[in-house]
Amino acid sequence: MSIKDIIKSREQAEDQVNDKVEDTVSKELQDQILKLKESLLRQVADNENLAKRSQRQIQEARDYAIAGFAGDMVEVFENFHRASSVELDDVSNMKAGLEMIKKIMGDSLAKHGVERVFPLDEEFNHEYHQAIKQVSDDSKPNNRIVEVVQAGYKIKNRLIKPAIVCVNIVNGNNT
Repeated sequence: MSIKDIIKSREQAEDQVNDKVEDTVSKELQDQILKLKESLLRQVADNENLAKRSQRQIQEARDYAIAGFAGDMVEVFENFHRASSVELDDVSNMKAGLEMIKKIMGDSLAKHGVERVFPLDEEFNHEYHQAIKQVSDDSKPNNRIVEVVQAGYKIKNRLIKPAIVCVNIVNGNNT
């Protein structure tokens, strides 16, 4: 065997070893790629399921958010039905019944964070009050609420109904 044959034989052996190493590395990389793809698909499916479950929970929360409040209002409504079906000869009994219903309703509203706003003698603020009339009384400060026609209501710091009021404007000055 000549040196050329030995070198050629050695090169062929090296090529065969390199091919086997490449096949082994390639197979390992393909296995890793396959595992990563499967893991990614599982994560995507989990995320889609989480999104669907979250949407369903949000919709249920919207649908039933006022269930507690509605239950309390139904009780007040039923009290009005009972009160209207009773024959009353005495107006004081009727007034006492209405006061009882008003207290129950006020307690129910407060329980749910609804606060009554009655701004008599406060400074007028167009963000919280709706003026329906202006009066001029020099004995009272300018821009003060002198009469509350209807109370306003808010939940925490959010206004849900402005108070309807009459405002004192001295000498046409509505600052």
